[in-house]
Amino acid sequence: MPPHWAETHKHKAKEGFERAGRDDTCNGAKKEYQRPPQPMLTPNGPMRRAVDQRVREKQEAIKAKFARDRQLERER
Repeated sequence: MPPHWAETHKHKAKEGFERAGRDDTCNGAKKEYQRPPQPMLTPNGPMRRAVDQRVREKQEAIKAKFARDRQLERER
């Protein structure tokens, strides 16, 4: 009986597994994920102004809600 195909070609399989396990970036191996650069929150700049504006709007909304709640409580 002739030898099984796997027995005669096991060196090819071994090479394939070794190649798959190696960390070769030149062979198109998967690169580690890198986060894209995020804008910095500097003391002065457009992002800081936008954040400050949102914080002020949020604080005003909270104050208005509390004032509304107090008014509703007084009316009861």
